[in-house]
Amino acid sequence: LINSADKLAVRYNDESVLESHHIASASDLMKMPQYDILRKMQPEERLELRKRMIHMVLATDMSKHFKDLGTFKSKVNTKSLDPKDKDLHLCLGMGMHLADISNPTKPWALTLRWTELLFEEFFKQGDKEKHNNYPISDLMDRKTVNIAKAQLGFIDVIVMPSFESFGGFLSCLKINIKNMK
Repeated sequence: LINSADKLAVRYNDESVLESHHIASASDLMKMPQYDILRKMQPEERLELRKRMIHMVLATDMSKHFKDLGTFKSKVNTKSLDPKDKDLHLCLGMGMHLADISNPTKPWALTLRWTELLFEEFFKQGDKEKHNNYPISDLMDRKTVNIAKAQLGFIDVIVMPSFESFGGFLSCLKINIKNMK
């Protein structure tokens, strides 16, 4: 979207384009009475929930992964994490991010199926980029990507460290870590 100067990329200033679009679309939908799931909330509660929603969805942007994980790890390691107050948004964002990257933590059959679907989406994007003479994004070239190696790298570098960090905070994630191993 950014390479093609798509109207969404322009609208969101080339930053967290799809995440920003998803938030805006959900907000527009919730303005319609039939989808206003927050209608019984007070205005200040709605504003706080919207603020949380924005933060949580933006936390799924992989470009923020290492910064956010580093902040979280630092707070856990120094025992300064305050999940009920000053670090609430950090914890909610990390939780949403972990849900977003959790495919390798599922039972094998489910992991395999979603991986196949994910790479088909990636390869379609790569095909489109190639067709438009744009540089092909990482992991999107069906002719060069080794899916197994890509997944192992994703697990080793991204998913496992994230789940191990958050697992120290939420012990219920042990099954997810076991599934990855």
